Amino acid sequence: MAMALHPDVVKRAQSELDEVLGGNRLPIFEDRSLLPYVGAILREVLRWRPVAPLALPHATSEDDIYQGYFIHKNTTVVPNIWAMSRDPLKYPDPEVF
Repeated sequence: MAMALHPDVVKRAQSELDEVLGGNRLPIFEDRSLLPYVGAILREVLRWRPVAPLALPHATSEDDIYQGYFIHKNTTVVPNIWAMSRDPLKYPDPEVF
């Protein structure tokens, strides 16, 4: 959906891929550092439309205080990816790709 809505992004990503890969092979992990724009697109897609709104549960390894709340050791914590990816301080208009 993002690529259909933003053909300019597709064009720039394709140019980067063609420049690095020569148009005759698929990218491999070692190409990652040579494809910063494509990497940024992937990260933005996952921010813009996360696969799941919540991350995998974690457990605290020690007692902690977060924003005034006491969290006991071994407490299960489920990060809210949706809320983090829409933080108005970091993303003033989070619905924009």
